[in-house]
Amino acid sequence: MDKTKIICKLCAVLLSYSGNTTNLRQHLIYKHRAEYNQLVGAQSALPPPPKKPSDPPHPPPPALHPDPPERERWHSIQALAQCLSEHRLLLSSLREVGGAGEQQQKEEEEEEEEEEEEGGCGLDSQDWDLLRDLGDVLKPLAVASATLAADRFSSLSLVKPLLTSLVYKHLAPADSDSQFTSEVKASLREGLAGSYSDPQVNQTLNLACALDPRFRGLDFLSQADRVETFHLLKREASQLAEGPDSAALSCPKERDGGGEIRDRRSETDPPPAPKKAKPSGSGIEFLLGDLCSVRSSSAGSARQQAEQEIGSFQTSEASSLCQEPLNWWKVHRSQYPLLARAARKFLAVPATAVPADWVFTDKGGGVYRKRAGLSPEDVDLMVFLHGNNYVEFHGDSNNNNNNTVNNVNSTKKD
Repeated sequence: MDKTKIICKLCAVLLSYSGNTTNLRQHLIYKHRAEYNQLVGAQSALPPPPKKPSDPPHPPPPALHPDPPERERWHSIQALAQCLSEHRLLLSSLREVGGAGEQQQKEEEEEEEEEEEEGGCGLDSQDWDLLRDLGDVLKPLAVASATLAADRFSSLSLVKPLLTSLVYKHLAPADSDSQFTSEVKASLREGLAGSYSDPQVNQTLNLACALDPRFRGLDFLSQADRVETFHLLKREASQLAEGPDSAALSCPKERDGGGEIRDRRSETDPPPAPKKAKPSGSGIEFLLGDLCSVRSSSAGSARQQAEQEIGSFQTSEASSLCQEPLNWWKVHRSQYPLLARAARKFLAVPATAVPADWVFTDKGGGVYRKRAGLSPEDVDLMVFLHGNNYVEFHGDSNNNNNNTVNNVNSTKKD
């Protein structure tokens, strides 16, 4: 390989050059170190070369829905206020430890002025009192929300007792309340009372409580509301007994392909033979027919049965507050058949629109963000699965289900 000779302009020395600058760099390092360092420093000070044009940057991912506003996270504020109040001495001592050297050099007059200013963590004694009062006022609400979130299913019958206890006991005005505490309690009472001011909603809550074995006495209601609730319960139970569902339960039926209800008896079976009328004119009917009339099962009997069941239910032994109402009715449905149907109607209604732990715990924040960040493909898949689930239990025809199975089998074979 041919090598070319080059001349160093600093010392006029001939250097071999074979296509790279290794020899020249080594010569500069060992013979002209200062000039080499100056040359390297000048090159590093140059602006970076322009970047080659590349593909346009990808658009940023869509931002997730923000967290719920602060007004929906009051339970975390209560926990924060309580925690700060419990660690007041520790937080106040941090300021004293950090400025111990300076405080020793100050005079007594400066210490008195400092006491009048802000204390530890920028809070004075009045601020600490407000934090303590806020934690005490919000504590009953936190306990109520924890009660709703404790069980997997919270029935509607819990709403009215908790609401009454909060409004008329825990949030009631007291003589020892400060101005701040009185204003907070008044605001909370107004908000809770306004949420359930609708008469129909109030009646529904009272009926649910009357059917709950834990609150069957309705001791938290006034005498007028208690009498009205029992009257509505008797009417509701009698209407359920007289409704078409009562006859439907006596005769087993099934759903045909068109979605209509029909008897299980085959259409090809011959109709049942009419019953033969018993011969009338017996001696007892002739002698006592006018004196002893036969009582027919009419609407009055349903109301009487409902009244008897309500009276027996109200006088029975009260259940424990830890008793699950639906499980209790599952055991005693044969003893109170009419009230059991009414209980299934009212007690199966959840107390919250979503699971309570989503509303009152940190778990709801994660679910809230995930649900808001669903992609269109995931939403379409969920809608598709929901539609299939509905068709499976409320299908239009059996042929549709068979066609679906055949299509799935053919797809697997392909």
